[in-house]
Amino acid sequence: MRRFIFFISFFPSIIYGQHFLPIQHDTISYNHEIILNGMANYSGNAIRVDLAKKLFYGGSINKELIDASSLNHNEINRFGMYLNSEVEYRNKQVNLFKNPNYGFVIKGGVYSYFDVLYPKGVYDLSLYGNSSYPGQEINLSATRASAFFFQKIGFGYIDKSTNSSVSINLVNLSNYASLKISDGYLYQSDDFDTVNLNLTGTGYLLDSPVFFNGIGASIDADLRIPVVTPKEDTINFQFKLCNFGFAHIYNSTDKYDMNKELAYSGVNVNSALSGQSLFNNGFSVLDSLGIEKKESKRTVFLPGYLQMSKLINESSERSIEEFYGVRMFFSSAYNPLVFAGLNFKLGNRFNIGGCITYGGFASFSGGMYSSYNHRNISFSISTENISGVFLNNAKGESIIFRFRCAF
Repeated sequence: MRRFIFFISFFPSIIYGQHFLPIQHDTISYNHEIILNGMANYSGNAIRVDLAKKLFYGGSINKELIDASSLNHNEINRFGMYLNSEVEYRNKQVNLFKNPNYGFVIKGGVYSYFDVLYPKGVYDLSLYGNSSYPGQEINLSATRASAFFFQKIGFGYIDKSTNSSVSINLVNLSNYASLKISDGYLYQSDDFDTVNLNLTGTGYLLDSPVFFNGIGASIDADLRIPVVTPKEDTINFQFKLCNFGFAHIYNSTDKYDMNKELAYSGVNVNSALSGQSLFNNGFSVLDSLGIEKKESKRTVFLPGYLQMSKLINESSERSIEEFYGVRMFFSSAYNPLVFAGLNFKLGNRFNIGGCITYGGFASFSGGMYSSYNHRNISFSISTENISGVFLNNAKGESIIFRFRCAF
C-alpha cells in the first residue's frame, strides 16, 4: 500500500480516458440480456508511450527517454488512467413493481481511476532530480492528484420500450489517495549548500491492508431519448450518468499537512524503482520527506462521469451512420471531451468505424473499432488511440471491449 502514494506524488508513475466505442441502440426487444464491458486506457498531453511503458512494466529509464517527453510539456500538464470491468444483466420478462413497462437490471463492476494535474517543475524534479538546477527555483504549485480503487453492485429498473434504465449501487472503497499542493517551490543555491523545499497543501492516503475500507452509494442512469427528424427518421440520443456518488472511509486515513520548509536531497527514479515497475515498488515520497501525518476520517466523491451522445441504430438500413457526443468526468484534471465518428456497416454482421476526440487528459487523438453481430450475440473491440499501437512518441494507449448476449 505504501507504493500507492508514489502513483500520485510522482505524476509519471501512472496515469482515462474516454471510451468512444459507440453504443448500438437495438429496437428489437429481448427478454434477457447479458452485457460485459472492459477497458484499459491511459493518456496525457506530454508523457510519451516509450517512457510510460518503462514506468508501468519496469526497465531502465535513460536520459534520452526523459528528454523526449520533457519537450512535450507545457506550464500545466495532465495525465490519467482508467481501468474497469463491468457486467450487467437485464430482465424484461418480469413486470417490476407490477408495471408491465418495467423490467429490472442487476449490475456489478470493478473500477480503478488515477489522475494528476501538474506543472512542468514536478516532471523536472521527479525525473532529473535537483542536481540539474543549481541556483534555480522549481515551481511545484497547482499540483493535484487522486487515485481510487472501488467496486459496486447495483439494482434498478429498465424501460422495456426505450431501454432507458436507472440503478442504485452499493459501493465498496478499497484504496484511495489524493494530493493537493496549492503553493510549492524548491530553491537551491549554486553550490547546493542550501536546498529549501516549501510546500503548502494536503495529502490523504488510505494505508490499510484490508479489502473493505469504505462504504458508499452511487447512481447510474442510461436515458434513451428518441427524436424524429423532418425526414421521419428516428435518431436516438443517450444521456448517461455513471458512478455518481460517494464513499465514507470508516478505516483510518493518513492525513499529511504540508505547510513548512523541508529538507530535500533529491530522488533518482531509476534507484527508487530498481528496475521494477511502479506496481511492484514500495516507495513513499511523503514519508521520505519527513512530513508528519495524523489519522483522519474522510468522505470522498467518486470519479463518475456524465456523457451525452448520439447512438448507432442497429436496425437502420444506412450503410454509413455518424455518432458524436461530449463527456465530462467529475475531476479537476479532466477537460470536457468531445468526440465524433462514422460507423460503416459491412453486410449484416460486421461494423467498422473511426472517431476523433478532443479533450480529456490529452488533446487530439484518433481511434478505430470493429464489431461482429450474429443472431443474438455481438462483440466489439476498439482502441481510442490508434497511434499508441505503432508509435513510441504517442501519448497514450487504450483497449476497449464489449460483449452482449440477448435471449
